[in-house]
Amino acid sequence: MARKGYLFAPKVNRVSGPAAEPVTVTQAKDHCELLASDTTHDAKLTRYIAAARQRIENETSYVLMTQTYTLSFDSFPDFDKIKIPKRPVSSVSSISYYDADNVQQTLGTDVYGVDTSRMPFVYLKYNQSWPTVTEQHGGCTIQFNAGFGTADQVPSILKHLILVQVGSWFYDRGDVPDRDWSMAYDRLWRTVQDSAYP
Repeated sequence: MARKGYLFAPKVNRVSGPAAEPVTVTQAKDHCELLASDTTHDAKLTRYIAAARQRIENETSYVLMTQTYTLSFDSFPDFDKIKIPKRPVSSVSSISYYDADNVQQTLGTDVYGVDTSRMPFVYLKYNQSWPTVTEQHGGCTIQFNAGFGTADQVPSILKHLILVQVGSWFYDRGDVPDRDWSMAYDRLWRTVQDSAYP
């Protein structure tokens, strides 16, 4: 019988990235006070937008646009819950493992459930237990989808955080060393950290 508690799984990998960014180049131009018709900096702004989103996702548990991840660990835990260290989680696609005969299997959904609340986790259903496995590196894998969804569903404060970062990179490319662009980003970031977003 599994004990009450969580497994904080050790390794997360992104399987597929977002189909689009939460902020458009047109919105970035407006923030940087560039003319919408000026295409001179489009490629640069596109890179900055992607990099700013990646910074937020790498430094936090937030996933902005829908993406697919895997969560891997060597064997199922003694605990009855496995924490998913990304949010918001929309669904778990599958849980795979190597059984006692070292054959890869897919865990049935009658064994586990998924809680997609603010701190998402996979849990054992009533009177169920994790299967016996052949323990090996990364032998158990949870594949899940995370992200707010479309750009319209991404909280405005997170989109503004991207724009603040894009603006700082655009106007300070190393030639204005005394301008502390990080202050605006950090002030906004503290608000995000203290928020109750999913």
